[in-house]
Amino acid sequence: MLQLAAIQAALLLLAPRNGGASAMVIDLPQFTWATLPLFFHSQNESGRWNDAALKQIARFPLVTIEKAHGCGQPSLCVNGSVHVEENVVEACAAIHKISPGTKVLFYSNSVLDYKMFLLHQDLLKNSSLRLKNSIGTDLDDNGLWVYNLALSEMRTFHREDCLHTAENGCDGCYLDKANDMSQVSSGPAGKMSPAQVRAFRTGHMELLDSTNAALTQLKKFALFNNPNISRPGTALMLEDFGAAEQCIVHLQTAVRNGFLVEAHAGDSPDGSDNFCADGMTNSLAAFLIGAGDYSYYHCSSGMYRNGASKWSSAPTWPEDRDEWLDWSPEFDRPLGAPRGEGVKDADGIWRRSFASGTVVLFDAVQQNGTIAWGDGVVQRGWPNATSAAAGHSPCTWSVV
Repeated sequence: MLQLAAIQAALLLLAPRNGGASAMVIDLPQFTWATLPLFFHSQNESGRWNDAALKQIARFPLVTIEKAHGCGQPSLCVNGSVHVEENVVEACAAIHKISPGTKVLFYSNSVLDYKMFLLHQDLLKNSSLRLKNSIGTDLDDNGLWVYNLALSEMRTFHREDCLHTAENGCDGCYLDKANDMSQVSSGPAGKMSPAQVRAFRTGHMELLDSTNAALTQLKKFALFNNPNISRPGTALMLEDFGAAEQCIVHLQTAVRNGFLVEAHAGDSPDGSDNFCADGMTNSLAAFLIGAGDYSYYHCSSGMYRNGASKWSSAPTWPEDRDEWLDWSPEFDRPLGAPRGEGVKDADGIWRRSFASGTVVLFDAVQQNGTIAWGDGVVQRGWPNATSAAAGHSPCTWSVV
């Protein structure tokens, strides 16, 4: 494993621009403006991907294999009978065999102890690795233990679990819950002392930074889910991206800070998109207004079911529809490099044009978009009035 001195040295590289994704000495995913830049983030809980699914996944430049991949039965992951690390390493190899340039990441939760990871065995053996409340009882988050990230030993175990997959063929790690997690450390269920909260938060941020630094030494990277986008880092996901002006602003800020960005839509109805089930015009328009180099898009909500969920694919694909594996017409439309940043005019409309002739509009008030593609196809989304009424507010996790 990498020595601490090397990790600390690599941390000096991990500043936002100048020092974001474009400045890193790492092997980033392929990126092109020729067509819509996409990412993939899913799993097959029932076992290995079938051949058709593998070929489809290999079309994406950036892939994350979710936490329960290859469990066989959900209960085997839930009770810890199956450990998924080797399943993911196998999936990385299978995808690389078809597309060596695709970057495939291992899912790792930076806070919660899911039993399907080998880390759970460490927590079973050593109770001090489990986060405690102020009276010394194990802190419980919906039936899961929480990593005691104030301990350097716990951070080392966690970092090594990620590095194991990277050193055996995967291209990095997706680190979930990369925001400050105050709801765990100081919420009603936490009841931790102020000193415990400070130690947990400090340790959590150190884990994120040191893991990314360690991966950088391998010319690989960590992708943080919903981090504070003013912090150092290489790559991030905006998990709750949607058809909203704040999402455009967050995406533009992350791009200016030098981040590789995954924009995941589908958590909000987004008007006529209907959680992606009926299309992706509104959230896609918002993405195209704000995207930069190394920005990638996808939309999923699990609306199709058939054994699928928001982060899990239907094992029967292509016989059954799947939001991650289906290839939408928008994915092949001509795009071309942007002719400038997206800008908001006095009429409240955001506008941006691309080299292919594609023109994108987004109404900040109605929260709907229009995309006039360079091949002549025009798609218009219905207004997004239902979002506010239903209490949906996209892009609330990541703090600018």
